[in-house]
Amino acid sequence: MPDFSNLSRSRLNVVLYVLVVAAACLALLLVILQQQSATGVVDRARNVVTGSDDAVPAGVLLDHDGEDLHSAVLLAGTHQAKAFMNVDYREIDDYNDRVLAGATGDFAEQYKQTMEALVKLTTKYQTVQTGDVVAAGVVAADQDNATVLVAMEGTVQNKDSNGKKAQAQRLQLKLVWEGGRWLTNDLVFVP
Repeated sequence: MPDFSNLSRSRLNVVLYVLVVAAACLALLLVILQQQSATGVVDRARNVVTGSDDAVPAGVLLDHDGEDLHSAVLLAGTHQAKAFMNVDYREIDDYNDRVLAGATGDFAEQYKQTMEALVKLTTKYQTVQTGDVVAAGVVAADQDNATVLVAMEGTVQNKDSNGKKAQAQRLQLKLVWEGGRWLTNDLVFVP
């Protein structure tokens, strides 16, 4: 501890004042740096939603196309989840095309095997299901594989229901880099 006994009271007050101001400036600087970091995360997430082509910040992991890896897999995962969860029996062929456009591997094969039954059931019961993404996150990602969780809320209505019923679904999608884009290799509902 410094010896302040030789300092006059006014000099001591000045020294203490300078120390307090310096500590306040340091605290303010830390708050500004944290805010800028948080803003960068929010801006990157906003870019995913809006499709903005802003430059990727330094230090961000990139995918094969030089895009922000997490933003790219998040965009692909949420796009596929919306394609999968928005069904209208009057446009069932378009629905199947949208789902298959983002599918590959096991998921594409399983989906193709169930497509005929899906067409029959949705048409028979006149099913209309909508879903919007309320939250999504990347569980893991590297340049070739990624896992994304997507939470959705929406409605489902069919011939047997009395109006629209609210629904909430959570999906886990496993994505692979194939043919120059992220495709869904596995899609499961999670509790």
